[in-house]
Amino acid sequence: MKLLGIIGSPRKGGNSAVLTEQVAAGAQSKWAQVESVTLSDLNIAPCRACMACKPEGGTCAQKDDMIPLLEKMRSADALILATPIYWGDVTAQMKAWIDRCYCLMDMQFNTSLKGKKVALVAVCADPQETMTDHGLKTLAQFCNFNQMKIVGEVKGAGLLMPGQVKEKAELLKAANDLGAKLIES
Repeated sequence: MKLLGIIGSPRKGGNSAVLTEQVAAGAQSKWAQVESVTLSDLNIAPCRACMACKPEGGTCAQKDDMIPLLEKMRSADALILATPIYWGDVTAQMKAWIDRCYCLMDMQFNTSLKGKKVALVAVCADPQETMTDHGLKTLAQFCNFNQMKIVGEVKGAGLLMPGQVKEKAELLKAANDLGAKLIES
């Protein structure tokens, strides 16, 4: 099984990345092949709503790093979508990626992501875990619209400093367990 992790954090080695690595490790324990990408490392322009992708069968008119990422997404069996929560929602990088995925859907709302399994990861600095809810809802709406199967989610709260999640053994285990579940489901 091929698994693709998509990390929406602009921060290198941040809590989203650490938890994505843990989900990936759980999946790898079940013999999955895993690749992760960090959106802030890529040149992904915002969607221009030009509709050029619709008659072209899913080909975006913008020629940037989203094009090879779309191919990786199409060939993956499952995805990990991970984001920190900024101002109550997903990061700008994650939102730009979501918008650019519009090209994967035809005019009848058929999508090449249909049936893919997904694990969701959200972290926030606020100590209240409920502060991740809106961002997770954004990711869930994206998944539901694309007819993907959400296998589970991991919420990390009170994580202000990069890598702070490494001190949270319970959360690391939950992420690892989610990776195994993603492959087994």
